[in-house]
Amino acid sequence: MAYIDGHRHLAIQVLLGADLSWADYSYKKDKAIRRISDLGEFLRHLGYGGLMIQYDELETVGQLWNIVSRQSAYRMLHTLTTMKSVWSIFATTDLLSQKLISDESSGKLRDFNALSFVADYRKLSVLDPPIIDARLGLKLLQEIEGLYRGIYPLPQDAGLGQILERWLRMPFRNPRRLIRHAIDHLDRQRPVPLHRQATGDCECSPRIAYGTN
Repeated sequence: MAYIDGHRHLAIQVLLGADLSWADYSYKKDKAIRRISDLGEFLRHLGYGGLMIQYDELETVGQLWNIVSRQSAYRMLHTLTTMKSVWSIFATTDLLSQKLISDESSGKLRDFNALSFVADYRKLSVLDPPIIDARLGLKLLQEIEGLYRGIYPLPQDAGLGQILERWLRMPFRNPRRLIRHAIDHLDRQRPVPLHRQATGDCECSPRIAYGTN
């Protein structure tokens, strides 16, 4: 969402609250949080349910260098998770639960909102995903391909079957790896877009580099 025509746009990043990560003063963080809340309210007035925010690898909060920094993060998460028009989804591991228990039992968390987040986190429902076998792996790939075709043109046969076969031969069948390989494969299947140069009338294909994290 922070990209237009393949280029990163700072204004869109700020609109989505990206400045939360680099704001060095609390009032700047508060402004960023209010902007996210206003965006959620704006989407509701347009007839949508609001704004959904997914926090990936939230357990990295536990890697902050001291409890003062973690308390600030907990306080911010409490604010984000209590907005009326913002729905928060956490992707994390049990390491975060362990760190929350440790910080709470230390007695050093004194901020009310931070303590509220710690208490509320324990009440959140936990997703228990099924074990992905060949059948569910095929279904997952079909869902990914369907979403992908809604945005980009693809050949009639995108060839995801070979991705599933390769994944099934792996000793560790991580579903995240299957998703990454599938998206990388689909990226290679779609035609390269043509961009008209601003200085002339010729159309040329941009250089692109493929890769997965």
